[in-house]
Amino acid sequence: MSDLKSKAGRLSLLGLVKEVFNWYPSSYPAEERKLLFKLDLSILIFACLCFFVKYLDQTNISNAYVSGLKEGFALYGNELNYFNVCYFTSYVLFQIPGLLLMSRPKLARWLLPTLEVLWGICTFAQSRVTNVHQIYALRFLVGMLEAPVFAGTHFILGSWYTGPELFKRAGTWFICNPLGTMVSGYLQAAAYTNLSGVGGMPGWRWLFIIDGIFTIPVALIGFFIFPGIPGSPKPFYMTDRDVALTKARTTRAKIRQPGNMSLDVFKRTFKRWHIWVFITCYACMIICSYPSSYMSLWLKEEGYSVTQINQLPTVTYAVNIVASWLGTTLAAIYPEWIIYTIASACCLFSTLCMIIWNIPTALKFVAWYVLGAAGCLSPILYSTINVIVRDDAEERALIMVCPFPSSCDNNNTDRISSSTEGLYDDIRIFVQHLGSFAGVSNRRPRWCTEMAKGMANIIRVFLPSMGWLHGLCVYMAKVNSRRCILVDIQLTSRPREQKKEALVSPQESSDEETGNVVVDGTQALKS
Repeated sequence: MSDLKSKAGRLSLLGLVKEVFNWYPSSYPAEERKLLFKLDLSILIFACLCFFVKYLDQTNISNAYVSGLKEGFALYGNELNYFNVCYFTSYVLFQIPGLLLMSRPKLARWLLPTLEVLWGICTFAQSRVTNVHQIYALRFLVGMLEAPVFAGTHFILGSWYTGPELFKRAGTWFICNPLGTMVSGYLQAAAYTNLSGVGGMPGWRWLFIIDGIFTIPVALIGFFIFPGIPGSPKPFYMTDRDVALTKARTTRAKIRQPGNMSLDVFKRTFKRWHIWVFITCYACMIICSYPSSYMSLWLKEEGYSVTQINQLPTVTYAVNIVASWLGTTLAAIYPEWIIYTIASACCLFSTLCMIIWNIPTALKFVAWYVLGAAGCLSPILYSTINVIVRDDAEERALIMVCPFPSSCDNNNTDRISSSTEGLYDDIRIFVQHLGSFAGVSNRRPRWCTEMAKGMANIIRVFLPSMGWLHGLCVYMAKVNSRRCILVDIQLTSRPREQKKEALVSPQESSDEETGNVVVDGTQALKS
C-alpha cells in the first residue's frame, strides 16, 4: 500500500482514473490475479447480496410503519421505539458471540448463510402478524440473527485481502448499506401503490413478503459459493494451488489466522491502544451522520405524501453509495486521514445547517443529502483496523464488534435507527429508546426533529478532530511497528539457524509448522 500512496502525488488525472478502476494490478502474477477474481466472484458478490438483503429486512419495519402499519394496529404511542428496543437488545447481546464464532474456520463458511435463512423466515412471518406483541418477538429474532453480519463481513474481507485490495473492495461492498435502505423505500412505495388490497392484505404486509423473497435465494447461494475464512473447508471452485497461494499471500502480508480461543483475547485487547483509538474515531463518525436518520419523520410532519416520504430520503443514500465507493477507493491511493477529513467536513456543513435550522426548506434538503458523504467513513475506518491489527485475528474480531455495530445503518427510515458498527452505538440507541418511556408519547415527530437538531449540536465538539484522530491512529501504528520492521531486516541478514534466537513471539511455534517465520507485533511492542 505504501508504494501506491508514494506514487499518488505523481499521478495524472488519467492515471488516477485508471488506478481507481485497477482491481487486478499488472504487477501481480497472472495466477494471483486469477485468484483475486475468484475471491471477488465468491466473497464480494455474496457479501454484497447478503448486506443488501440485511438492510432490506432491517429497515422494512420503519417503511411499513409510515405506510400503514401504524394505523393498522393503532400504534399511537411509542411502539415503534419498542420495536427497535427489541431489535437492538438482541443485537447487543449476540454481537460478540456471533463474531467470535465467525472467526472459527470450521463454522465461518456456513454461519452467514444459515443465519440468513433463519432471518428470512422471520421476515416472511412479519407479513402475517396479528398483534403488536408478535412484532416485538420477531424483531428480537431478526436482531439476534443479523448481529454478526456487518462486522463479520469486514473481518472476512480483512482475512483474504490486503492493502489497496481491501480498501477498494470494502468500499464497493459497503454501498449495499445505503442501496438496501434506498431500495426498501422504493419497494414500500411500490407495494403501497400497487399491492394494497391484493390478496386482502395492505401494502405494508406485502413489503415483508417481497423482502423475504429476496432473502432466501441469497442465503442458498451462500451455501455454495461463500468460502468463509482461510482455513475453512475448501469450496468447490478453489484448487489446492489456490489454497497454497492464499496462504502465501496472507503470510506475506503478515495476516495472522485464528488461533485458540480463550479469555486472554479480552485481556490483551483492552491493554493495547488500538481499541480505544478506534472507539473514539467511531463515536465521532457515528454522531456526525446521525441527524440524517430523522429525515423521513420530518417529511411526515411537514405533510408530504407516503410515496414522497419513502422516496425523497433515497437521494441521501444515492450520495452515500458514490461516497462509499469513490472515497474508500481514493483512501487506497491517498493518505486515509485526508479523505476522512474531507468527508467529515461535508458532515460539518450539514450539521451546522441543522443547528441553525431556520433556513430555507431547499437548504434543509441539501444539508440532509450532503450527509451522504459520510458513506466512506465506516469502510475506511474498518479497513484501517484490518490493516493495523492484522497480527492478531481474535483481537481484530473483538475490536470490530466492540466499538462498532455490524450495521452501519444510520439510514433507518424510522430515524431511530441502527447505527453502523458496534456495541458502543447499539447501547447508546438502546438507552435512547428506553428514555422514550418518560413523557415523549404523542409528540414523536416533533421530538425526532428536535433530536436531530440536538445531535447536530453535539457535532461542534467532536467533528473537527475526526480526520486528524484517524491520521494519528495510522501514524501510531507505523511508529509502534517500526521495531517489527527492524527485526525483520535483521533476520533476513542472519543465517537461518539464528532466527529462533531472535524471535520471542509466543505464536512462533505455530508459524514454524508451516515453514514460515512471523514476528508477532504485540511482543515486538512490549520488548
